[in-house]
Amino acid sequence: PNLVQYSTDSYVRFLIMRILSSLQTKAQNYTKNQEDESGEAKSNMFMINNTYYLLKQLVPNQDEVDATDVETYTLDGDWFKEKLTAVFKSEKTKYLAHWEVLNAHLTSVENSSLEYQKNKNILSLESGRLLKERFKGFNDEFQSTYEKHNLLSVIDPNLCEQLQGEVKNVFLRRYENFFDKYSKLRFSKKKQDEYLKYPPSKVESMLNDMYGGNLTVEDEP
Repeated sequence: PNLVQYSTDSYVRFLIMRILSSLQTKAQNYTKNQEDESGEAKSNMFMINNTYYLLKQLVPNQDEVDATDVETYTLDGDWFKEKLTAVFKSEKTKYLAHWEVLNAHLTSVENSSLEYQKNKNILSLESGRLLKERFKGFNDEFQSTYEKHNLLSVIDPNLCEQLQGEVKNVFLRRYENFFDKYSKLRFSKKKQDEYLKYPPSKVESMLNDMYGGNLTVEDEP
């Protein structure tokens, strides 16, 4: 490349790195409030939204480019795409890790630990306690996690659908298997329905409605 082209490329690279640095600084502001338990998730989502937006706007697929639109600017070269994609994937991995906590409650119970009360179709107090702890733990954790993350907002419908799907991949299939196996057992005499208040179909429906909150791609802390 000639000197002018090299200078232009260097300047554009400098500007892009400044933009990324600015975004990362703003994202960190979400984590400064120690009383806000959703700060890390907000920070991750801020970066996910913005890096996705930059990739879509500045490195669009060729079939998305309108050659007649003089206001459209795209960047050539792989370095920008690779840099933005790496940041996007890293923040998405961090974000999805917030949902991993649900799997801690979905551990199996050995069949030898599931004993029934004598002459009854209900599990013994000790066996029932093993399942009660797991279902209650999941219910409380899911409700808390969902309430925090449902405050977040994803503007782009494709990104919204992508994130919803990847959140499901973290725990939903495992929960479906867990619920199907243990919900059939009577482990609580009076509160069985309360422990089973989140059937997988309801959980999936709630996840499908997620990300309609207040944190948008343009928001700044």
